[in-house]
Amino acid sequence: MGIVHDNGYASILVPGAGQANFDAFEANPFESLTQRKEKLVHGLMEKLDPATISVKIDTIGHIDDAAPEVIAKELREEQDRQIEEDRKKEKKIAKKMRGRSGISNKMTASTRQQHEAIRANNKLAYLKENERSKAESTQIN
Repeated sequence: MGIVHDNGYASILVPGAGQANFDAFEANPFESLTQRKEKLVHGLMEKLDPATISVKIDTIGHIDDAAPEVIAKELREEQDRQIEEDRKKEKKIAKKMRGRSGISNKMTASTRQQHEAIRANNKLAYLKENERSKAESTQIN
């Protein structure tokens, strides 16, 4: 910074008076402590294999070292159990007000719900069969 006075011209340095040079490699130079911590956690989570991430606190440090066949069998059993649960569930017909409770409307609503349930069961069964065929084709190759 230059200053003109009675004796002439003087050049002085004033800290912070110049133009700011931001670090080009830094994403957010003004980030707070919480933002920095959150960015660090997100970076570490991206590096981890999704199979190693668990919400259960007591499973820290434990790795499921079961054979892939056992894991696949457990997954199939879980899917079978889910399909059976979905088949057992029945949707109740919602009571509608203001003159919409006619018997024809109730029957069409119940048939629509039955058709939706059948479609959902068929979809789950199709997905299960599709996964099984993919697993079998990978085992053959």
